[in-house]
Amino acid sequence: EIHNLLNFGPLAPDDPVILVQVHDRWHYLQHLLESLSRAQGIEKALLIISHDYYDSHVDLLPTTISFCKVMQIFFPYSTQLFPNQFPGRDPMDCARDIGKERAFQVKCLNAKYSDSYGHYRESEFTQIKHHWWWKINVVMDTLNVTRSHQGPVLLLEEDYYVAPDYLSAARQLLDNKQ
Repeated sequence: EIHNLLNFGPLAPDDPVILVQVHDRWHYLQHLLESLSRAQGIEKALLIISHDYYDSHVDLLPTTISFCKVMQIFFPYSTQLFPNQFPGRDPMDCARDIGKERAFQVKCLNAKYSDSYGHYRESEFTQIKHHWWWKINVVMDTLNVTRSHQGPVLLLEEDYYVAPDYLSAARQLLDNKQ
């Protein structure tokens, strides 16, 4: 559901989509939203906030936005929802620094899959990557409002802060790229 659609109208072909990945740091998100509210041209944007953690403060903040169209999406495979199995930490997962030889001895689940440094998956960091991958695919391929959108898609995280000329600077970069 797109909030503020009646106030700002539908997404035009060249309007920006701003995609924000959010975890549980509501105070950072609050500062980002304040900075976005001062961005010139923000009223044309569709702001999509992608959550990977349920937190009442974080979930309520987007409902207070009155400066642009906004929608929320929720990553369904978070470690909060699956703490003791993939994508969370399965009790049979290898410890980060166990070493390949020891991993095979104890027969942990992911013994074959260490990284190039010999470390094993840490779910809290892997979730960030999985969330990014999921949200990009949802926005580009699934959401009706964005899957055919030809305008810019700008990626932010909850702890970013933007300058008032953020959108015009991004537009200039895109124009110069052409």
